[in-house]
Amino acid sequence: MASPITRRLDGNDPNYMFLEMLGYGVSGSVAKVRRVSDGKIMACKAIDCLTNPSFLELGSREIHTWASFSASEKYIAGFAHDVAWTERTQTLRLYMKLYEGGDLRKVITECRHQELPIHPFMATYWAMEIARGLKACHDHGIIHRDLKPANVLLDVPYVYNRMLWGITDGRVLRGDVKTHGKAFLDWFKSPSRLPWCHISDFGFGKFTPAALFSEYYTKGSRGSVGTMGYMAPEVLGEVSARYGATPGVINDVVKNDPKFYGKSDVYSFGCLVYNLCTGRPPPPAATEWSTRILEIPDTYPELFREVISKCVDFNPENRPNNRDLSNGMADAFIEIQNCGLLSDLARVLQDLDSDPGSDSTYINITDLRPEATNLEPTTNMGDPPECQKKLDSALRRALAAGNCDMMALAIELGANVNASAFESSVQDSWFASESTPNVEFPPFRPGVFGAYKNILITSRQYRRVFPLLTAAVFNGQSECVELLISEGASLDHAENKIDALSVTACLGNIRMIDRLVLRWGFDINAKSVNPNYAWREDIPIVSASMVGRREAVRRLLELGASVVIPSDDEGVTPTMLQASPEVTDQWSSLMYTLKSRNR
Repeated sequence: MASPITRRLDGNDPNYMFLEMLGYGVSGSVAKVRRVSDGKIMACKAIDCLTNPSFLELGSREIHTWASFSASEKYIAGFAHDVAWTERTQTLRLYMKLYEGGDLRKVITECRHQELPIHPFMATYWAMEIARGLKACHDHGIIHRDLKPANVLLDVPYVYNRMLWGITDGRVLRGDVKTHGKAFLDWFKSPSRLPWCHISDFGFGKFTPAALFSEYYTKGSRGSVGTMGYMAPEVLGEVSARYGATPGVINDVVKNDPKFYGKSDVYSFGCLVYNLCTGRPPPPAATEWSTRILEIPDTYPELFREVISKCVDFNPENRPNNRDLSNGMADAFIEIQNCGLLSDLARVLQDLDSDPGSDSTYINITDLRPEATNLEPTTNMGDPPECQKKLDSALRRALAAGNCDMMALAIELGANVNASAFESSVQDSWFASESTPNVEFPPFRPGVFGAYKNILITSRQYRRVFPLLTAAVFNGQSECVELLISEGASLDHAENKIDALSVTACLGNIRMIDRLVLRWGFDINAKSVNPNYAWREDIPIVSASMVGRREAVRRLLELGASVVIPSDDEGVTPTMLQASPEVTDQWSSLMYTLKSRNR
């Protein structure tokens, strides 16, 4: 998206009405304003370039970087694409969405003042969202270079901490539950739950291939930039001379060589999460992490602590990439939901409804648990296998509707991203009734699926697996594809699996081919089940040529697809099998193209 045109002003901005100051920073201030055109309450970030002219460069960089995100990037703070410059005061104003919850640093400070750390349930959830926001930055080719709590904005105020800790400790204030209990549970269970955390402040942000490829790095023209305590050792110019040596030995460090990797942001993420979990600032030197990481309480999932420990590794090569980080945080949040917090809260709310007139100050959670009353615990979800089936079914339905928010919720609750797009029982009944004129299709059958029923029938006959990822590609649902991959959908090629890239090639979806190959690293020359001929396996370019997808073949060639044309012992090429004259002609033309390319 193009950078917005800067409006030039002589004085006050006539498009906005000042309401109140929200805070101050090194480079300026933030105010609450009302947009005159529609009355919308917004925030204005004013950068004072008079005292430090270099702030103008940072402001211009922030505009360019921030504007590149689309409004659909829900883990990135919302930029209004409106900028104003006042020559008289040398002030640059950036208008953005107002986040009522303030920044994460404010929340950490408030909780520390109350001697009550942020509850692990919320800290893990926020870490998951921030990891997804960081992944969005890197997917756009941007290294943030200043990820810290002050640069994470919260959509709504965090008012649940005392209530959550009360439930965990087994004795909660009745007033807290009355005020916040239902709102919290409704928020969590809402199918349209919006993100809480949004990454902001892109003044140090930089477009670079290093954001996309872990082996790349960049050297900033300004040297080492960022905030002390959150800067990776390589950003500070400290590079281990022998990564395999004992960590923390001073002689193993070479200074004055500042580099920025995408994984430098991952280090900053680890520092941020340490601050979030402990309320303490991260250590100023990376060599101190071996002891400091142990301060994250064991109330957090073991997986969570393992991932954070890897994030702050001195060696960038040992840190997780953004995809593994995002998946790891999501898995940790799924794990922490087993702590019983939500079920205990539901019991407390039920108790309030049954006895609204009680004048007791506290509610004892242990008195409400099934084991305390010799009652058998009950659930509407059935046993674990049945629960898994229902979650997977919910994920299928959400994908069928193209509802990414519902998909994300189902995945967070434990749905399997590698499940088949069709339930086996439904699929059996569907194929069994193939000859029935008015057959009722299964719930997962949006748009294009009907036209490709024969492919699905053939795939079923040869016991091929049709994963959710392939189904999303089948329907051209780009956002759903990216969500599934980011949540850990398998990219491996299996003998009996219909591969997403082969399907994309057969459909001739050039944009999706680019996404799968360039962004997600699909192997362009790997053999997999041919979607149109399920009894055989081919590389994607062959699958595309067999159905005459000429543009797809051309694009695959441009991306480096193999030009070795497979044939059987008699020299028969795949397109001669059940191919129409038109396809055969196109194959001959393709052969000519390939020969020309080989010359």
